[in-house]
Amino acid sequence: MDIKERLRLIDSLRHSNKVIDNEKPEQLKTISEGQVNNNSPSEGYDCFDFSYEPGYRQGDIRINDYFSKNSSSVKLFLKEYPSSEISLKKTLFLDTETTGLSGGVGTCAFLVGVAYLNQDGHFTLRQFFMNDFDEEHAMLTDISNFAKQFDLLVTYNGKSYDIPLLNSRFIFNGIPTPFSEINHLDILHSVRRLWNHRLPDCSLLSAEKYIVRKTREGDIPGFMIPHIFFEYLKSKDKEPLKPVFYHNREDILTMVAIINEMVDVVENPIAKRLDSQGILRVGRFYENRGRYDLAIPIYNNFLLASNDDRFKKEIRIQLAFAYKKQNNWNLAKSTWLEIIENDTFHPLPFIELAKHLEHRQKDHGAARKLVGKALKEMEIVYALGRNAHWQEYREDLIYRFNRLQNKMKNT
Repeated sequence: MDIKERLRLIDSLRHSNKVIDNEKPEQLKTISEGQVNNNSPSEGYDCFDFSYEPGYRQGDIRINDYFSKNSSSVKLFLKEYPSSEISLKKTLFLDTETTGLSGGVGTCAFLVGVAYLNQDGHFTLRQFFMNDFDEEHAMLTDISNFAKQFDLLVTYNGKSYDIPLLNSRFIFNGIPTPFSEINHLDILHSVRRLWNHRLPDCSLLSAEKYIVRKTREGDIPGFMIPHIFFEYLKSKDKEPLKPVFYHNREDILTMVAIINEMVDVVENPIAKRLDSQGILRVGRFYENRGRYDLAIPIYNNFLLASNDDRFKKEIRIQLAFAYKKQNNWNLAKSTWLEIIENDTFHPLPFIELAKHLEHRQKDHGAARKLVGKALKEMEIVYALGRNAHWQEYREDLIYRFNRLQNKMKNT
């Protein structure tokens, strides 16, 4: 949607009491259908709780399954693997709706949605809403006190937007931020790592459609939300805010569904029937975390089960590198040899095996012979007009061949 279309939508909103046409109005619960939380203070901000049964599904995914996942698998998604235990039952999901989408000093969160597992085992989604700016301090105070009880914070793009914005508002209001002591998992980064080859973009709505397998109805474009809030400040009519509250709830429920799928995919990619690129991404995810012991079985299982010969070479190359990182030189060597003997030509296995022969086995003659063979193969490739981007490999092979020649002359 370009800027002209956005302006037309906002202009139509000024002349209509309706925010958005909705074919299924039952999906847009009135704000008051959430249970009023009696703990909200007398200062006036609103607080509503929505409870979801354990079997509730967002798309194809049952959201409560998250709380029975292996916490070690969830911890792998964190940038820094925490040494202390994390109780998944103490996870807080958070999303904000704000007075502006670009941030800045004057931007604040007028609606903060959080979700968690309550003591009765029900998934609860709580929405804190300030009716005006003078209620911000009270609302943020309660959010700060509430969030301190959790071990893990989950957001979508929250490291770049929601949490910096909230932290700035905590500072402005003289309230300690609760997020400095909580492990923060921003699942946007994992979505990019695992699925961006499948997604048109990595927005939450795209992830919802392609990963959670749900198409949202009755929603409102995010860019319209600040305008709706400012219109509310003038009219004090909550009716146009219904889609905003719905949007916030759906974003949070989708986050829970996505993290469920993230864990399932990395724990058992074969059972999830990932394509070859998906398998490669899961393996690289584990390698990125230093868990070559978990990446290697994934690569080997794929090579045994898959008939996709196009990607087998790439998987074998990655498998050989994983063996190398483990210092398992025998398996690394045999894998490089297997690629050289059975797959279409690629310079990397030749280079890596030549390094091994030269530096570890000190067999300079065998290394030179292998490099020479690779250079001949590359001449054929270039003559056919293919893979011009291999120039860097070619330069490496030429330099390596000349160095090995000199070594043999001097011995």
